[in-house]
Amino acid sequence: MMVPVLGLLLLPSLAQAAGYRIDLGARPFRVEGPAYCVLVSMERPHQASRDEVVFRQGDRFCAWRRDGLHTRAGHRVRHWPLDATDGRSSLGEPSASPSLAGARRIGDNVYLLVRWQTRPGVATERLYEVNLSEGLPRPRLLGGFEGTSTAQEAVDDRLATVGERPTWIARRADGAWGVAFWEPGLGQVAFQQLGEGLDLVVPVSDRIHLFVERTSYGTRLLGRADLLLARRRDLLEARAGLAPVPGFEATLWLEGGRTLRNLASGALFALPATPTIASTVFGLLAWWPTEEPTQGLLLDPETLAVRAAWRSP
Repeated sequence: MMVPVLGLLLLPSLAQAAGYRIDLGARPFRVEGPAYCVLVSMERPHQASRDEVVFRQGDRFCAWRRDGLHTRAGHRVRHWPLDATDGRSSLGEPSASPSLAGARRIGDNVYLLVRWQTRPGVATERLYEVNLSEGLPRPRLLGGFEGTSTAQEAVDDRLATVGERPTWIARRADGAWGVAFWEPGLGQVAFQQLGEGLDLVVPVSDRIHLFVERTSYGTRLLGRADLLLARRRDLLEARAGLAPVPGFEATLWLEGGRTLRNLASGALFALPATPTIASTVFGLLAWWPTEEPTQGLLLDPETLAVRAAWRSP
C-alpha cells in the first residue's frame, strides 16, 4: 500500500471536501462544517485524578479513599489498615501508603487490587474481596502475584471484569507480561503469559486491550490482547515509536510521531511534521508547530482523507 507523503509547500494544493474550512490563525481555532462551526482550544482538557471509588448496596458502603479502605453499615464506619499479608502482620517497611490499582464489583462482592511500594522501584500487589451483604463489610485477602498491574495513579482503574472474574494485565520483574485473574476453583491468582517487553496498554473494553511490545531486535509490535481467551494477535510492526491518538485510541495510532494509521480501515497518512492532534465533531484536527501553528489539516478519522487544509498567511 502506498503512503501519501505531503511536503509542506503542497498543503495549499490539496483537494479539500466541500463545506469544510479551518482557521488556526486565531485563538481558539475555528473549524467549519457543512452546517455550523465549532471552536477548538489549543489547551488539552485537564483530566483530574480520582480521589475515591465508592460501591453501595442498601445502607452498606465500600469506599477507597486516599487514606485507604473504609466500609460502612448504617451508622457503623470502619477504616481498615491493609498490608500485603493478612491485614495484621507487617510487610517489611513499605515506603508509602498503599494505592489502588483497580476496583470492580461482581454481584455482592467488591474486588480491590491494592499496591504497596516496598522500596524505590519495587512494588507488590494483592487482591482483596469485600462482601457487601455482610453485617459490616470487611476485607478478605484473596492472594497475590509476583508481578504488578500497569497502574500509575494513586487511585487507578486497571481491574476489569472478564468472564465474571476480576482480571488485569500484569507484568513480572523478568519482563514477561500477560493476563492475571482470580481463579476461585484454585483459590489463587492465575497468570497466562502473552509476551515480553510490554511498553504500553490501552484498554478498548474490559475484554479487549491494545498493547505495544518491544522486540529483542529494536522494533515495536502493536497488538490486540483478548483477556477472556488469554490470546494475542499482532496487528503491525514498526521501527519507530507507536502511540495512540487522544480521543481515538481504539482505532488511530501514530507511527514514528508522523504517520497516522487507522487500525480498522487500514488507511495511512504521512504528515510532514510531528503534529498536535485534537478531536472535533468534524474530524481529526492536526497542526504544527504546537504553540504557533503554521500548518494544519482536518482529516476524516476513518479514511484519513483531507477535509480542509490551512497555512499561515
